[in-house]
Amino acid sequence: MRTGLTLLEVLISLVLLTLFILGGMSLYASSITQTKRSRLLLTELWLAKGKLDLAAETHAPLQRTHATFSSPFQSYSWRIKKQSIPNEPDLTVLTIIVSGPDHTKVTLERIVEK
Repeated sequence: MRTGLTLLEVLISLVLLTLFILGGMSLYASSITQTKRSRLLLTELWLAKGKLDLAAETHAPLQRTHATFSSPFQSYSWRIKKQSIPNEPDLTVLTIIVSGPDHTKVTLERIVEK
């Protein structure tokens, strides 16, 4: 009797091992891409929330309706608008849209008193 593995068994094992490794590398690359995208969206969300909080606290008319953020977020821009609510003279809807460097957008709205 012979002991050990045949060349065919070794080749099949190597092919299967290669397939498993390539699948893992693909999953790893995909998770890195999604992590970067999530980080950008989270940054946009926090920038939008901060700008919306500031606009809601100051009941003065908006001095600027769009601009870019200061450093280190100069690759992000924002746009804000106020809209009156029909049949609600004391309420206004503030809408802010923050755009990121990869052309994603986050939109937040808040109803505030005039």
